[in-house]
Amino acid sequence: MNGDLEFQLPDKATHSTAEFHKVSQSFLAAQAERSEIQYATTSSNPTFPQYLMTVNAVQCAEAGVSVSSVLSLMRGYYGSVYASNFNQFVKQYRVIIRDDTNYRVNIAGLGKVQVCTGSDAMSPITEFVDMTCVYGPESVALFNLYSSRAVQGSPNVSYSTGQAQSAITATAAEYLPPGYGYEFPGHLRVRALYCVRVPVA
Repeated sequence: MNGDLEFQLPDKATHSTAEFHKVSQSFLAAQAERSEIQYATTSSNPTFPQYLMTVNAVQCAEAGVSVSSVLSLMRGYYGSVYASNFNQFVKQYRVIIRDDTNYRVNIAGLGKVQVCTGSDAMSPITEFVDMTCVYGPESVALFNLYSSRAVQGSPNVSYSTGQAQSAITATAAEYLPPGYGYEFPGHLRVRALYCVRVPVA
């Protein structure tokens, strides 16, 4: 007796993130007005705070630092780098190198990361990169090679999953502008409705 359903909302015309968010929110608001839909929501957030790192190629060239080395250094300190394997207790373990969390928790720790220049001197990486606070999606999901948003929902009480799916289809035809679509991937867990005939005394 579980009526959860999921569908994808792909952007087939490569609209901007702001346009996609506006369309998806208005579409979900229209779904909420349908009596067949109990709820329809997405976890996608286009206003996730993040930093945009811009490498100053001119300063890198003047100091004898390659742009690739700056990016590799950032990947190693703030992402992770696979180093090797080691065997212990009859098991094989992977060795991953990354900076300690205390140095990655805020932007001030970036000043302690140093890169080797062409004169064999160590220089702070902040001399070669500019950090700008921006807002955007935490991650971009793809569905059939299109940017997409997963929507989770559930049929309302006394409505089947098929009726909820028909309501989504009707709402999409009315509210989705050209360039957007919807898909029902996988299978739906159908809520069964039982009708019991009670004799009238």
